[in-house]
Amino acid sequence: MFLFKILQQFRGNMLFDSMMVFLAEALVLAVPAVLVYMWFQGKQGRKDSVYVFIGVIATLFLSYTLLGTAIQHESPYQTFDTIASGEPENSFPSQHTATILATVPVLYWLKRRKMASILLGLGTVTGISRIYIGEHYLVDILGSGLAAVLGFTVIWSLDRTMNDKLEKFINFCYSIQRKIFSYIPYEIEEKLNRQKK
Repeated sequence: MFLFKILQQFRGNMLFDSMMVFLAEALVLAVPAVLVYMWFQGKQGRKDSVYVFIGVIATLFLSYTLLGTAIQHESPYQTFDTIASGEPENSFPSQHTATILATVPVLYWLKRRKMASILLGLGTVTGISRIYIGEHYLVDILGSGLAAVLGFTVIWSLDRTMNDKLEKFINFCYSIQRKIFSYIPYEIEEKLNRQKK
């Protein structure tokens, strides 16, 4: 509540308000962009991409079913006059923020520390901007961080047991990709291959 009230004092500038709305909604798109980027980085990249994807899914599942059920409270816009508005809903935790933060511990574990640091920054900006527009309180953003940690424990605990099945799944997906790419004109395929190198 304290951070929410501080940030609300900066409201009123149309350009800044619009920028914060954009950041609150759009930065989450960095996650699918990262997944696609890693997928096209060879065999290890494909494996890392799937690990991160599973981490995000596990985080969102636990966020909805465990944390969202255990703690419930209204969004700020249901009580205060804020930029955001909408139907009554549980504000805890922030799903947008959780989606981004879910990638961070998995990427650190996979030794992609630079990428993890960038996404940590994007997650932080997303959390602050969602508080600013009146979608969430600070506790909701902290809850997103907790959800991300819980999601990572799922990956960590299943790592050895799911490795073989994961390899088969990745190979299956890659075979579909190669089949799709076989329909791309030769000149375009050559250009894509050069870019990967």
